[in-house]
Amino acid sequence: MPAVILTEDPARRAAALDYLLYGTGPEGQAPIVLNTGYMPVNEGAIDVLSGFYAENPAYRISATQMDRAMPWFAWPGENGVRISQEVVDVLAAVSNDRLDTAGAAARLTAEIEALIE
Repeated sequence: MPAVILTEDPARRAAALDYLLYGTGPEGQAPIVLNTGYMPVNEGAIDVLSGFYAENPAYRISATQMDRAMPWFAWPGENGVRISQEVVDVLAAVSNDRLDTAGAAARLTAEIEALIE
């Protein structure tokens, strides 16, 4: 889970780091999992949530997939979702032989340059 602390103030930097360490740690991940069902970002949360997972085995499935998880790329800015969808659409067009790779590259270049900030 990438995070950036931008303040120059030492006290605020320390507080921000404490918050990040808590939020990504086992105790901080537990309420996230309990309220969303998402996979925890910290394997230690599996132990903290062992009772919940015992009573709700379907929720444990995501936690057992942690070894398959990878970073999630997101385009920057408010058009990130639109850019991602354009990539999916162009890949589908190439896969369905409706667009060649040169056309796909040109289309993506034009669309992304227009949407990225």
